[in-house]
Amino acid sequence: MVALAALALATGRAEEEAPRPFVAVGATKQDVLRVYGWPSGTAVTGTREILNYPQGQVILENGRVERVTFSKDVPWTPPRPKPPPPTASTRKPGAAATEPAAAEAAPAAPPPEAAPAAEPAPMPSVVEPVKPQPVEPAATVAAAPAVKAGARGADTGDTAVSPAAPALWSAWQLVVAALAVGALAAALVLLWVWRKPRTRKAKSTLIIADRIDAAAGGMPSIAEMRDWPREKLRAVVAALAESDGYLVHLRPLGGDMDVELRRKQEEKPRVLVCCLPGRDPVPMRRLRDVFGSLVADGVAQGWVVAPGGFGPEAAAYAESHRLALVNGDGLHALMREVPPVLLPAVLART
Repeated sequence: MVALAALALATGRAEEEAPRPFVAVGATKQDVLRVYGWPSGTAVTGTREILNYPQGQVILENGRVERVTFSKDVPWTPPRPKPPPPTASTRKPGAAATEPAAAEAAPAAPPPEAAPAAEPAPMPSVVEPVKPQPVEPAATVAAAPAVKAGARGADTGDTAVSPAAPALWSAWQLVVAALAVGALAAALVLLWVWRKPRTRKAKSTLIIADRIDAAAGGMPSIAEMRDWPREKLRAVVAALAESDGYLVHLRPLGGDMDVELRRKQEEKPRVLVCCLPGRDPVPMRRLRDVFGSLVADGVAQGWVVAPGGFGPEAAAYAESHRLALVNGDGLHALMREVPPVLLPAVLART
C-alpha cells in the first residue's frame, strides 16, 4: 500500500522555491484531490480515470494513482477548491416562474352538468285491473337483465363487454412486464461477463506496457532495485535529488538517516532521507525510528525509500507523521522525470 507522497522531486527546477507537491504511484483519488485540488476536467474509461490539471494529467486505475504526467515548463498554480453545490439562488430565474405561469394559464374545468330530470310518465286515462303476473324461476330472472342489455347493444350498435375482460388485460400486462424485466436482467449479466475479461486484459496490458517502457528507457526493474545494497540505493537517491536542484550531503552509514537535502543559501536541511534496501516490506516500527530522528534533528519532512515496499499500517502512520513513502514504483516515477541523457549517469552512481 502506498499513501500520499508529498515529494518535491517533480519540478525539475533548481531555483530557490518551495518544493512542488508530488503524489506517488498507488495513492488514492482522495490523496490527489487533497494535494492538487479539484481538477479542471475528468475522463472515465472503464476502470481508468484521468484527472486534468493545468500542469498535466493524473491517471488513476481502479481508484489508485498509476501515473502523473505533469510538465515542468507550466507554472505551478494553487490547488483549485471543490466547486460549491448549486443552491436555490443559482438556479435560472425563468425556471421558478414557469410553474406559477402554467398554473395560471390552465383553464378551470367546467362543472359537470346536472342530468336532466326524468319526465313523469303520463297518467293512464282508464284504470285497468291489475292482472296477476306469473312467477319466473330465479335463474330466468337473473339472466333477464343481461339479455336486455345485449338487446340494447344490438339496437345501438355497441358490443357488450364481458366481466372477465379487465382481468385478462391485467394478466397480459403482468406477463409483458415480467418478460421485460427478464430481458433486462439477461442483458446486464451478458454485459458483466463481456466486460470482466476485457478489464483484466486491459490491466495486464498496462502492466506489460509499463515494464516495456521501463526497459526501453534503461531503468532497472523493481526486482533489481530490491537487490541493491544500501550504498547503491542512497547514491541513486542522492543523484535524483541533485537533478532536481537540491544540495545533497551524505551522512555516514549506520544511522537512521542517509541523505540530507537543502536548497541554496539554506543552512539547515529541509528533508532527511532514509534508504531501506531489501525485498521485505518495511514494518511500521521502523518508521517510528525514522520519525524519532526527524524530531531529534528538528527537520520538518522525511522521505523513506524502500524498493521492497511497506507494511499494511505504514501508510497511515506516515501520513500523520510527515513521512513520504517511496516504493519501487515510486522510484520508477522519479526516474522518468530525469532527462534520458542524464539517467545513465544517475544509475551509474555507487
